Amino acid sequence: MVKNKKWKGILVVSVFLIWGLIIYKLMDYRGGGQSVLTTLERAPDLVIQPQRPRETLSLSYPNPFGMEEPKVVAWDGNHTHHPVQNFVPWPHLEYHGKVIAKKNDKQISIISIDANQYFFLPRQQHGQIKLIEAWRDSAKVSYQDSLIRVIYK
Repeated sequence: MVKNKKWKGILVVSVFLIWGLIIYKLMDYRGGGQSVLTTLERAPDLVIQPQRPRETLSLSYPNPFGMEEPKVVAWDGNHTHHPVQNFVPWPHLEYHGKVIAKKNDKQISIISIDANQYFFLPRQQHGQIKLIEAWRDSAKVSYQDSLIRVIYK
């Protein structure tokens, strides 16, 4: 143990100091002791500056070349120009895949046209539907020899 009285005094003071700090931290953590009241000052009201009138851009400049006066056209908003489109209703097409014969490498594609199944060879035509090219998951067909579409499984 401690044989010197000087060291014993320092030890006792340090123990009291450490325990005092621990108790102070616990009281501070629990909210004990005096609560500190803080007051907030009211912020000054915002000063809103009056808005200036907006400036507008005038596009009515005189013709710098002086050759002709601009033409004024009255627009009532009802005139719209739509190009004439010829809508051709396609029959309902479904591609079911293709079968390749092992002996002669013929590719036969199965396509349903309006719920009727047809077997197509490449470049073959049934009615107005012509098979142009066939792949494993899709086929390129034409309708009335002009319109082309790719159909998928």
